[in-house]
Amino acid sequence: MQNLTLCSALAGLLFGIWPLMMNKSGLPGNVSTSIFALTAFLCVMPFSIRAWGSVHGANWGYAIAAGVLGGIGLLLLNGMLSKATTANIGTFFVVMIIVQTATPVLYQAYLNGMTVKQGVSFALAIVSVALLVF
Repeated sequence: MQNLTLCSALAGLLFGIWPLMMNKSGLPGNVSTSIFALTAFLCVMPFSIRAWGSVHGANWGYAIAAGVLGGIGLLLLNGMLSKATTANIGTFFVVMIIVQTATPVLYQAYLNGMTVKQGVSFALAIVSVALLVF
């Protein structure tokens, strides 16, 4: 799939659906994380086997750190999903998505500086989280 916008939209759709389905599974947080990670691994592995020959020169420290951070994030997300009700899961999910999207914006601002538009957008994201939570 070459269209990056379409890939982004489809990924967003799928990343929006799977937590809702996991919430309905009734599994405890750590078990659901294990099921998700194993199933994702089995789905992804056939597509990555050919690329294993081209990993020379990769920064394995960053790759392992990303895996650890992602694993902790999955444990936290699935812990939340296992305890959230259908009445409040949307709020928690939106808070997670806003914080998730604000993180690379802050990183980009750190590297390149922040435009007024980005600053206003970031401030509005903070207001959105505050209005949802408090």
